[in-house]
Amino acid sequence: APVKWLSWNKYYWLLVLTGIPLSMLFMFATKHMVAAFGGQLWPSRLIGFSVGAIVFTWLSWLLFKEPLTIKTIISLILAIGIVAIQIFWK
Repeated sequence: APVKWLSWNKYYWLLVLTGIPLSMLFMFATKHMVAAFGGQLWPSRLIGFSVGAIVFTWLSWLLFKEPLTIKTIISLILAIGIVAIQIFWK
């Protein structure tokens, strides 16, 4: 069943207008991540992908009560491993 408070039509312009500062924050974050990793773009891409997977899983569980399967738990462990490798492996 759809969640009633997620009415995209009701908040259309709010979503459109919040897209602009969020896009700018994404660009600044990418700039700083590339600088932090010595000019390499791949670490920021892999960290962004992994954090996105972790947040999506958490929000799916929290908002939609989607259960965590073995496959999802293993994927989360891999995502955490990717973040750890990118941050701690020099």
